[in-house]
Amino acid sequence: MVSHIKPAEFQPISPPGDQNSGEISVSPPSAPEIAFVSTTKQKTVERLRKEVMQMVSHDLRTPLATVGNVLSILEDGRAGDLSDKGKQLVAIAQRNVERLVSLVNDLLEVEKMKAGALSLILEEVPLSYLFEEAMQSVSGWAQEHQVVIEAVPTNLEIFGDELRLVQVLVNLLANAIKFSSAGSRVQLSATETREYFEISVRDEGRGIPQDQLELIFERFTQVRLTDMNEENGTGLGLAICKAIVERHDGIIKAESVEGVGSVFTVQIPTNHERIRLIQLQG
Repeated sequence: MVSHIKPAEFQPISPPGDQNSGEISVSPPSAPEIAFVSTTKQKTVERLRKEVMQMVSHDLRTPLATVGNVLSILEDGRAGDLSDKGKQLVAIAQRNVERLVSLVNDLLEVEKMKAGALSLILEEVPLSYLFEEAMQSVSGWAQEHQVVIEAVPTNLEIFGDELRLVQVLVNLLANAIKFSSAGSRVQLSATETREYFEISVRDEGRGIPQDQLELIFERFTQVRLTDMNEENGTGLGLAICKAIVERHDGIIKAESVEGVGSVFTVQIPTNHERIRLIQLQG
């Protein structure tokens, strides 16, 4: 004899207090669950970032250096004479290799700063010396662009890392020259307030749209999409400036009027202990 088993009847689960609604109650994830997912995702992103940086450091720099050396040999004629067309192609390849090397170095520099691995050698430095060093570094490029650089004389001395502060000024001057028209001027000046030494780089360039002023210090940011290709930029120069200035417990900002020019201002604390403290905090 075959037994007939009555199928089980399943009743919908109703939320408390509403036995007839027929709706399934789903509880939102708790705060600890959200925190766990967020932390796991963050760790994964950080691991991938480190792997990419390792790849950039070890697997890109060496081959690029090799390619650069080979191109130098070809350019110098040590591997035989090249036609005019060949020389032109080698020159183009060399510029692109140099740009890639610059990008790799800048990217590694930014990551090092982001990780707090940037240590400063702090000392009293005359601002006039920093101005002179930075202006000499970009003098060739300024001549090429027919831009005049001038510095307002100053007797102020600033407390900070000489090489890193020169790096900031070089990046700001190069940026000003890059977007200035022939015959225009770029001016370096400095003042002292109660809390800060203020260094300004003023240009007569094309200016920056107001909605871009807060974004230009972020990595890989260009005001126009064509700037990176047209001007051989990496989009990291201002991000590096920001990291160095903040390592001095300082502030960097920009003001601009389109068609008139821009002013980049770096504020470094006059209080030495503030700068020393941020170094100890890492």
